[in-house]
Amino acid sequence: QISCSNPVIIIENRVVVGGEVRWTEWTNRAIFDEQGHIVEFQAVGRDTDDRKRVEAELANAKQVAEAANHAKSAFLANMSHELRTPLNAILGFAQLMARHSSLPPSQRSHLEIIHRNGEYLLQLINDILSIAKIEAGRLTLEERTFDLVTLLVDLQTTFGMQAEAKDLQFICD
Repeated sequence: QISCSNPVIIIENRVVVGGEVRWTEWTNRAIFDEQGHIVEFQAVGRDTDDRKRVEAELANAKQVAEAANHAKSAFLANMSHELRTPLNAILGFAQLMARHSSLPPSQRSHLEIIHRNGEYLLQLINDILSIAKIEAGRLTLEERTFDLVTLLVDLQTTFGMQAEAKDLQFICD
């Protein structure tokens, strides 16, 4: 009787066919009799050049995509700095102006809108950076308490004016 439960050995190699280098894959198995002597050796070969070419193309595409992703992350980090610097100056001056007690209520209200929208823009910039960190696997969860009512009032004020300008109704309930 012949036992076919022996291990299979797979070998990949390059061969030159007509001056062209091609990849082949050989599946080899020895067949033994009951005494453990080899009675047959089976080998099946196939051309795997197309598969190897696709694998190389995929590896190259992956490398290009990783380089593009790295460039995108570097761009986001640089742009966030470039956007934050003038935005922080705007927020700082709005805070300084709000300290003057001689401001009429309408101007104080406008300064609050500038400050609130500036803070909102700063949060958007931070969110964009968070997305880049998520993609890079470097984001950590930051748990903190916040005032939900104040957040909703700020949202109502910020988006309510934009909605009104477009003749829409914005309601926080």
